[in-house]
Amino acid sequence: MVYTRASILMRRDFIVIGGGIVGLATALRILEAKPGTKMLLLEKESSLGRHQTGHNSGVLHAGLYYKPGSLKAKLAVEGLRQMVDFCQRHGVAHEVCGKIVVATEPRELPRLEKLLERGSANGLQGLRKLSPDQIREIEPHAAGLAAIHVPEEGIVDYAGVVEAMAREIQRLGGEIRTGNSVKRLKGTGGVWRVETEQGGFEARQIVVVLAMAREGYTWGNIHIGDLTESLAFPGLWKFMLKYPSICSYEIWRSVSRNEFCRSLQKLVPEICEQDLEAGSAGVRAQAMSSDGSLVEDFSFVEEPGILHVVNAPSPAATASLAIGEYVARRLDLKSAK
Repeated sequence: MVYTRASILMRRDFIVIGGGIVGLATALRILEAKPGTKMLLLEKESSLGRHQTGHNSGVLHAGLYYKPGSLKAKLAVEGLRQMVDFCQRHGVAHEVCGKIVVATEPRELPRLEKLLERGSANGLQGLRKLSPDQIREIEPHAAGLAAIHVPEEGIVDYAGVVEAMAREIQRLGGEIRTGNSVKRLKGTGGVWRVETEQGGFEARQIVVVLAMAREGYTWGNIHIGDLTESLAFPGLWKFMLKYPSICSYEIWRSVSRNEFCRSLQKLVPEICEQDLEAGSAGVRAQAMSSDGSLVEDFSFVEEPGILHVVNAPSPAATASLAIGEYVARRLDLKSAK
């Protein structure tokens, strides 16, 4: 698929900054809600979905883990069903295969009960608790004391979703420009000017899906500026002091093949080191407060003519179409000509 890169200063109704799955879904939902809208999506990379979208688990999350009543829980459940429908209509590879969440130790059993309660409160269908024998009926290689079967969970080709969304945006008259890294935003007189490496663009309203260049996917990929900024943030140190054992263990497990294998054997006893192959790192963009606490829910900040998506961690890919719909409802679509 070819995306235009030429720079022409023409006023749009909306500019969406960021060509990941949330940005694409937002542009698509705006175009669907307001046909004929002059829409421009800008992406700094040479192709779409290069970062969090292209480095995730490929899971369709059903909303089992999220606090009932939260925006994340609502949009995850809605988004899952919207995503499955989108994949069916556009021929994107996916499978609603279900999953099991397994408790391997007695101390995990109360947490399993809480998850069952949360999933039911969030509106998930077909949830059931499994005995050890029932676990093996579904997954013969798994071991556990009890489990929850989540039949609505699945897997999907998110790269295929990105391509399908891009095609739909262009079919509806939207424009996608890659290779346009945004350097500056300036709002005057009800109009926003967006300055990029390729030139300037103007729009009445802007959605900024933030990407702060935290784009290293191996231990050897180090960006001194990003590392310095992270280490200077007091919230990171407070988080590490609050959870020292978790932080140190996760780092150790990520570099130790033996320890990684040992942790997997709790769930699949037959697995051994020889079964493991190196893979790319997953990415989970996550906002953190200055006190070291994680921002748990999706978060948006609005100012006149601009809406910032400041926190959209997992399950943002699953929920992307529902997030886009939510954002579209909050924008002033009446101003679009």
